[in-house]
Order: sequence, then C-alpha cells, then structure tokens
Amino acid sequence: MLAALRKSLNHIITKIFLGLLVLTFILWGVGDILRGSKTNIAFKVGNVEYTKSEWEKFYRAQFDRLGDEYKQVYGINSKELQDLFLKQLINSALLKEEAKRLGISIGDDAVKYEIINNMPGLMRDGKFAKDLLTDFLKKMNISETFFIEKIREELAQKVLVEAISSSNLLNNTLLEQITQALYSKREIEIYQPNIYYFDVKSEPTDDELQKVLEANKELFTVPEKRAVTFFKFNLEDADKVQEKISQEELENFYKERSYLFVLPEKRKFLKMVFADEKQAKLNYDKLIAGGDFVSLAKSLKQEVGLNSQAMSRDGFSEDVANIIFSLKQNEISKPIITPFGWCIFKVIDIVPEFIQPMEVVKKEIERQITEQRCYDRYLKKIQDIERDITQNIPIEAIAASYGLKLQTAIITFDIPKHDEKNILQNRVFLNTAFSIKEGVTSGVISSIPDSESFVVKVNKIEPSYVIVFDQIKDKLAVIWKEGVQKKMAVSVMNSVRERVAKGEKFVEPGIKITKKFLSINSNKEFNTEDLLEIFNTPVNQVTRIFEAAPDEQFFVKILSAQKLSDTEIKKAAKQEAAKLNNLQDIILNDYFLHLQKVHKVKLYDVSLPNL
Repeated sequence: MLAALRKSLNHIITKIFLGLLVLTFILWGVGDILRGSKTNIAFKVGNVEYTKSEWEKFYRAQFDRLGDEYKQVYGINSKELQDLFLKQLINSALLKEEAKRLGISIGDDAVKYEIINNMPGLMRDGKFAKDLLTDFLKKMNISETFFIEKIREELAQKVLVEAISSSNLLNNTLLEQITQALYSKREIEIYQPNIYYFDVKSEPTDDELQKVLEANKELFTVPEKRAVTFFKFNLEDADKVQEKISQEELENFYKERSYLFVLPEKRKFLKMVFADEKQAKLNYDKLIAGGDFVSLAKSLKQEVGLNSQAMSRDGFSEDVANIIFSLKQNEISKPIITPFGWCIFKVIDIVPEFIQPMEVVKKEIERQITEQRCYDRYLKKIQDIERDITQNIPIEAIAASYGLKLQTAIITFDIPKHDEKNILQNRVFLNTAFSIKEGVTSGVISSIPDSESFVVKVNKIEPSYVIVFDQIKDKLAVIWKEGVQKKMAVSVMNSVRERVAKGEKFVEPGIKITKKFLSINSNKEFNTEDLLEIFNTPVNQVTRIFEAAPDEQFFVKILSAQKLSDTEIKKAAKQEAAKLNNLQDIILNDYFLHLQKVHKVKLYDVSLPNL
C-alpha cells in the first residue's frame, strides 16, 4: 500500500506544483516568502535566500492540502514528505529565477483568467467581483499591485513548465508514422576523398609556413604559467578546538534566548470549503442547529482534515489565524472568505503554549554555543591573517604561526575542466592568482565551497609565448601539406559525383567509398539537414556535395530504401510509446538539473524538528 500511495502522492504533488502556488502562500500566511526579512536561512537559490520559517509555513500549507489517507500513512513529520515538498519549493524558486532571466512577460488578461479560475470565492452571480478581491486583499494586508505581480511571476513559471512538459501523447496513427520514419533504413554509399592519396611534390616556402603559423598560432603558443605558494583553511580547522561549556553559560543562553524554545499554542481543527457564501451560510446554519461537522462534510463529499496535525498561528494568514485562535474547543466559526472559497472551521483540540524545559533543549543549546564559538574562531582567524598580510609578514611565517599546510604549484589559467572543490581547478582561486602581480600576496579569499578560505602568493610569472619558428617548421609543414591535399581532393569531387550519378562503376584510389545502412533513429554521423536530404533522395541517385568541414567534402548515393512491415511498425511503436509514458517526468527532472547549474542552489538547515 505504501508503494502505491507513494506513486499516487508524487502525481498529486506534480499537480499541486503545476497549480498557482501564490494562492497557497497568501491563504496560509506564507507571504513572508514573498516579502519578509531573511534570518535563519534554510536554503538559497541564486541570490535569493529562503528562511526556515518560510520553508516550514510552506510545508504546513502543502501538507494540509493532502487527503486524509496520505496524512494517516505519512504523518506531518514524514522525512519522505519533507523531501518531496522541499524539492517542490526549490523547483518553484528555480523557475522564478529562470523566468526573470528570460524576461517572460504575462498580460493582464491571463492574470484575470487565472484569478477567476482559482478563486471561486471572488465570484458573484457567476461573474468576477472586484470589490470582493479588494476586501480580501485588505484583510490579508496585501496591496493589489503586489498580489497581481506575484501571480504574474507564478504564471511565468507555469509557462516554463508547460513549454517543456506537454502531456499530449501522440495518437496511434501519428506514432506509427513517426516510427516508420525513425526506423526505416537507407542502404547508402558515402564517397569521400582520401586526402593522403594525393601526392604533394613541392615544398612550402617560409612565407607559406608563416601564414600557417598565423592561422594556427594557438597550437604553438605556450600559455602563461605562474609559480604560486598558498594555504587554505575552513570551519573544520576552527572546530578542532574543544572547549567545555559551563553550566552558567548554558543557563545564561537559555534565559537570554528562551524565545527559541517556545512551543506556540497549537490548534487542531476541521474545515469545509464552499464555492459561494450562500452555500456556506446554509450549511453553517445546519451546524448551529446541532448538525455533526464530520457527518455533514461526508454527505457533501468533503475532506475535513480529521487526522491532520495541530498547527500554530504561524501556519496561517493573520486573518484566518484570528478566527481559528479566537474559537473555544468544539466551537464553530462563521463562514470566512479565502482564496479557495468560503471556509467554516471547527476547533477540536487546543495545545497551550509552553517553554520547553532546559533539560529537554540542553543538547540544542550546546550545539548552538559550539557552532557560534567555531564560527567566531573562524572569523577571528580571517581577521588575524588579514592583519598579518597588511603588515607584510611572509606567507610562510603566517602559515607556520597558524599551523596551516603551505603548498606550492605551477598553474595555468586555461584548463580543460574546472572543479570548484579542487582549489587548483577552482575559478576563484585561478582568477585571484592571475590578477595579482609577481611577489604579491593576496588577501583572505572566502569564495570556495564548504566555507573554505585561502591566501595565495605569486612567486614567479612565466609569460605566454609562441614557440620559435625554426623549432616548429616540420609541424607547420605537415599542416601545410594536409591543406594542399584537401584542396586537391576537393577539386576532383564534382567530376567524381557526375560519374557516379551516371551509374559508372567507380574505382579510384583517391576516393574512399563506405557502404552502410542508415536510419534516423540510429544516426550519429550526419547533421539533421544532411540526414533529411539523404532520406529525400530517390534510390540510385546521389545527393549534393556536403561540406563536412572546411576543405572536407563528401556525397552519398542511395542504393536501396527499406521500410518496416506492419508487424515491425507496431512492435517499434510500442517501444516508442513506452519511452513517452515517463517523458514528462524525465524532461522536468533534466530541466531542473539544468536550472540548478544556472542558478546555484545551496542548502543550509532544512530540518523541521518542531512540527
């Protein structure tokens, strides 16, 4: 059952994700995500930080939207649920940043359409009522400009998602036609000059070799090299010092920051949602007359959240919280307008606010004190090293005084691949080392992953240079000769093509002939334009001469065309259909992986221990 629920849950979360998240934010008081101050950071996307409070409010709001069967199986403290919803929130943040980068614009009509379709509580007599929106935003303490702008942002994200994950699957006829095109084969001959067959009897002059050198200078340039000395350190180095925490320190921390350990009042409640005020009042009257909340909800086929967890005031917007937290136990609220319609709440349990005893939170206090000490030592080390550098103390002496390992290396700026965690392949390190003069020591640079800092000194600079002409004449001559051979080969291709097109049996040592079978599905050799021309060329005819590269040409003769039988088509079509079944998830996952490279994601503290 758990496996089935998990699969279904993933589907539900995808549907929620494609919906208008901004309405969830506003209804449940997650507006801080959109406008609040940033303290106690949970994660960061690009340059935008998200706090633990924002993440917790979002999680509570999304958990409340799940059906009771999921809440019973998972529970609000489910690590699996937290991981799924965290991924959802991060993906939404990634889309927001990408939409900004691409400059996606949403018109007024699209915003109005979205409000009408997602906020039935703002309709009167089947029409959108502007005054209801104004009243709603006033209660939520949100300006209309702010609200509209956030919906534009969400719709821009929706445009991105729908553009890359259209769920319209191909019908069988079209799928079979595409399969025939993908899997049908052409038997072909590829005619390509063998440049090494053409003999070059002359020798290049120095002027010709100089021209080759100018055209290929990067092949014969030795890059600038720098001999550097450096050391690095991080938070872990500062953490090696273990200091005992006194009882007095623990008690003072607890007294000064007791607010950190307050568990706020929580309330467990039931709710029903109605499309219009008339229906809400009608059913409210039934409840006041003695109707049972759960029985009435079931008769209306509504989920009331019977097994949901108790929630604090922070889990709601101020307007909704004021209603729920003013009720006594078992008391029912009057209908209240929300973005999702008219709601009726019933409080079924109240958990009073209380401060957790020091004995319960002692380990957490010790952890916070230890982390703060560690960070303070780390910052002090940075400040002390910066002071030593400004006093012109040698880098060797600085490293020795702090017990840090001094390393040397010879580096070049242009490397095949960067690795941010390998300091010698780190962009920041290389940019720093190549931006200072010989004999100069950098300041403390703290832009390496995992809170790692470094200091680097450039000992010697060896400028880039082009290798002496006389030392590379032989290599230049080889390049010159290949260029001449390519030109000789190209000059004969037109006559060769004409002879092949006439059906002549062609045997020429200077022309390489390759016979093979080709299908669109398995092609790895030809670009799309050339491939389409090959498949559009009739049997026994030849294509035009293709340019494979400068001074490199080939053409193709079609020997036969082989189509799939009906049985083969149906079999191959089933294979393609199976690939399409999970295509939306695959595309989305790949897209979000791509966005994580464009807009860096960094996790800090995403734990939710006090739900």
